[in-house]
Amino acid sequence: SGREVDWLRVGFAPRKTALSVYLSGDIQHQHGEALTRLGKHKTGLGCLYIKRLTDVDLNVLAEMIAASLAMDFFAR
Repeated sequence: SGREVDWLRVGFAPRKTALSVYLSGDIQHQHGEALTRLGKHKTGLGCLYIKRLTDVDLNVLAEMIAASLAMDFFAR
C-alpha cells in the first residue's frame, strides 16, 4: 500500500495458550536450520509459539533472537 510504519525486530507476548515470540522476517526462511534444533514449537509467518520454555533449547532461541536483531532490512 506504500504506507510506512515502525515495526519491532523482536517482540514477546505471553498468551494464554503459548508464549509468542515475534521475529523479523519469514521465520521458516530466515531461521529454518535453527528451528530444527529448537525443540517443541509452532510457527506462523513471523511468529514462533512456545508452550513452555522447558520445551525448547534456550541457547537456540537466544541465537534466533540475536540473528533477528542483527538483520539489516535496508541492505540491498
